[in-house]
Amino acid sequence: MRGSIMQSLRWFSPVALILLMVSLGIWGWHVSVVSQQMRLAAFRASDRIHLVERLGVSLRDAERSQQAYLLDGAGPDMLAYRAADLRTTVLLARLSDLASTQAPRGWDDATRGRDQDYPQVATLILLIGQRQAVLAQEVSLRGSGMAPSLLLEQHIRHGMPLVREVADQVATLRDQLEGHRQRLVDAISRGFLMVRWIAAAVAVAGVGGLLVAWLMLRRAWGGLKRAESEQRTLALQLRGSLDSLSQGVAVFSADGRLLNWNMRLRQMLDLPAALLQQGLSYDALESHLCAGNGAFLEPLAEIRRDLPDPGRTPVVYERAVPQRRGQPAGARASAGVAIGSLIERNIEIRRTLMQGGGFVLALTDMTERIQAERMLGVAQKMQAVGQLTGGIAHDFNNLLTVILGSLEMLPGDLLGAGSERSQAAAEQVRRAVQAAENGAALTRQLLGFARREPHAPTAVELSVALPRLESLLRPVIGEAIAINVAVTPQLRPAAVDIAQLESALLNLSLNARDAMPAGGVLSIEAADEALDMLQARSLDLEPGDYVRVAVSDTGQGMSSEVLSRACEPFFTTKPEGRGTGLGLAMVFGFARQSRGAVVIRSRPGEGTTVALYLPPATAIPAASDPVRLAARRPSAPPASTRPSIMVVEDDPAVREIAAEILRELGYRVSEAADPDAALRVIGLRDRPLDLLLTDIVLPGSMDGRALAEQARQIHPHLQVIFMSGYSDAEGAPDGALADTATLLGKPFRRAQLAALVAEKVGITSFTGEAA
Repeated sequence: MRGSIMQSLRWFSPVALILLMVSLGIWGWHVSVVSQQMRLAAFRASDRIHLVERLGVSLRDAERSQQAYLLDGAGPDMLAYRAADLRTTVLLARLSDLASTQAPRGWDDATRGRDQDYPQVATLILLIGQRQAVLAQEVSLRGSGMAPSLLLEQHIRHGMPLVREVADQVATLRDQLEGHRQRLVDAISRGFLMVRWIAAAVAVAGVGGLLVAWLMLRRAWGGLKRAESEQRTLALQLRGSLDSLSQGVAVFSADGRLLNWNMRLRQMLDLPAALLQQGLSYDALESHLCAGNGAFLEPLAEIRRDLPDPGRTPVVYERAVPQRRGQPAGARASAGVAIGSLIERNIEIRRTLMQGGGFVLALTDMTERIQAERMLGVAQKMQAVGQLTGGIAHDFNNLLTVILGSLEMLPGDLLGAGSERSQAAAEQVRRAVQAAENGAALTRQLLGFARREPHAPTAVELSVALPRLESLLRPVIGEAIAINVAVTPQLRPAAVDIAQLESALLNLSLNARDAMPAGGVLSIEAADEALDMLQARSLDLEPGDYVRVAVSDTGQGMSSEVLSRACEPFFTTKPEGRGTGLGLAMVFGFARQSRGAVVIRSRPGEGTTVALYLPPATAIPAASDPVRLAARRPSAPPASTRPSIMVVEDDPAVREIAAEILRELGYRVSEAADPDAALRVIGLRDRPLDLLLTDIVLPGSMDGRALAEQARQIHPHLQVIFMSGYSDAEGAPDGALADTATLLGKPFRRAQLAALVAEKVGITSFTGEAA
C-alpha cells in the first residue's frame, strides 16, 4: 500500500509541474494579447483627444472669422470662415465615426469605452451643428445687408451662450478621453507587471521542473545501475550454475551460430580455446569433431527442418569419442576393479528446440554409467558363480572330511612298520592324506573366490616372497620370456594370504605368457603408493597408503571389448581346452577379499599391466595352531567324569566319522540328523550335556545357531562347536554364543577336532564308550 502511494506521488510531481507551466503559459499569452489590444485602444484614445482639440481650434477659427466678417464684411474673412467651417464639418464627421467604434474588453469596465459611454459626444455634435447653423444664418443676414451692430447684438444675445456651452462640452469630452486613456495606460502597466510575475513564476516552475527532472533522472539512473548490477550478478550466477553442470551445454541460434556454452562442454569434447568462440558455426564444430572419427553431430539441415516446430520432442542420440591419452579412464566400480586405458567414451547428445528459434545441445558422459552397468553384470555373474562354487566346495569339504577322518581312523597295526606291505600301505595312506589336504586347499581357493573362506592375512614381506616366486615361475614361463622382479627398498609388508597371493600372481604370469607367444618381458614390480580421495574413490577404496603389486607384459594387449569383459567368469579368448576363463576372476576375488582393488590397463600392441592394490600390514592377529593344541595331552580323568557330546549333522558319513573319532577319543557320544531329533534327545536326557557339535546348515525350520540357543536354554552351561563347510563369517557365532561357541571348518583333521573338543571341555584323549 505504501509503495503504491509513493509511486503515485512520484508521478504526481512532474504532472503537476507540467500543468502549472501550461496554465501559466496560457495565462501569460492572454495577458499579452489583452495588453496589446489595450495599447491599441490607448492609441485610439489619444487620436480622439487630438481630434477633439482640433475640433475646438476649428470652432474658434470659424467664430473669429465669422465675427470679423460680420464687422467689416471683408472677403478674406468670409473665405477663412468657410475654410474653418468645412474643417469643423470634417472633424465632426470623424468624431462621430470614432465615437461609434467598439473598444476592446480590458481588465475591468473602466477600460472600456463607446459613444453611449460618453453622452457629451452626441450632445456636442448636436450643439456644434446648432452652432454652425447660427453662424451660417448670421453670415447670411450680413450678406442680405443687415446692420453689423444689430447682428453683433443678436450674436451676443443668442450665439454666445451656445458658444460657451459648446466650449464646455468640448472641455468635458477632452477630460473624459484623457481619463480613459490614463486608465488604459494603467491597465497596460498592470498587464506588463502581471507578465513579469508570470515570467518569474514560469522561471521558478522551470527550475522546479529541472530539479524534479534531475531527481527523476537520478532515481532512474540509480535504478538502471541497480538493475545492471542485478543483471550482472544474475548472469554470473547463471554462468556459475551452467559451468557447475556435469553436462556439456551449447546454445545455438536459428542460423547455427554458437551463442553460449559451459566449461564442461570444452572439457568433455577436448575443444581448443581458440576454436570455442562466440559466433562459431555449427558446421565448423561438426567438422572439428568428426575429423577422422566419422559423423558426430546430426546435420544442420535436419535440425533446420525441425525449427518451425519448437514443441517437438527432444532428439536424443549417442556417439563414441576417442579417449585422449593421459586422461583418467578408470571408472568407479563397486566390485573394486578399474578398467583403464579405454580407447573411447560414450556421449549422449540431447537436442532441444527453443521458442523463437535456435536450439540447445546437452551432452552427457555415459562412460561411467556404462562401465558401472558392465561391472554390475560382472559382479552379478561372479556372485552367481560364487554361490555355485561355494555350494560345490561345501559338499566337497564334507567328502574330504570323511576321507581324512577315515584315513586317520585306519588301525595302527595295518600301518605299522612290521612288513613291506605295511610300509607300502602307510605310504599310500600318506599320499591319500596329502591329496585330501591339497583338495582342501583347492576348496579354500574356491571359497575365497566365493568370499566364503575366512581371510587370514599375514604380514608378507614381498621383498622375500617375489624373488622366491620367480624361481617357481621360470619352469612354467619358458626361456623365451625374460622375468624382471623389482621391489622398492624398505617396502612395507602387505596384509594378504600368502598362498592366495602366490596363486593370483601365478594366474597373471600364465596369462602374460600366453600373450607373448614369440617371447618378451614379464615384469613383476612392488612399491608403496598413496591414493588420494579421487583415486581411491575410482577404485572404491579408502584414501591412504597401499602396496601396489603390478604384473606387466610386452604382449599383444587387449581391445576395449575384451578389456571390458576381462573379469567376467568363464570369459576367455584362448582356444578351447587352454583356458577356463576363471584366472582374472580368481584374481579379482582375491583382491576383493583382501580389501584391495585391481586396475587393468591395456592397449592393442602395447601390452597389459594388471596392478593389485593391497592393504599394508599393521596389527595382524596370530592365527591359532590346531596341531599345537592337539599336542597338549593332559592326563585323562576318571571314567565317571567323561563328558557327553551330541553330534548333529545331516550328512550321515560326516556325522558317523565325527562320532567315531570322538568315541575313539573316549567321549560319550549321541547323534542326530536334524534339530528336531536333537532337541528330543536333549530333552530326554537325565544328565547335563557338556558339548554340542553341530553343523551350521541343517534341514528343517532351524539352523545350527537356533539349535544351540534352544539347547542352551535346557543346559545353560552347554559348550558349542559349529561345523561349516564354508568356514567364514556366515558360521561365526554371535549374540549370547559369541563367548562360548567356536567354529570348526571342514575338512578337519582328527587332531584338530581332538584339540578343539579338549579345549572346550578341558579333557584330553582316553578310551571311550557310546553314550
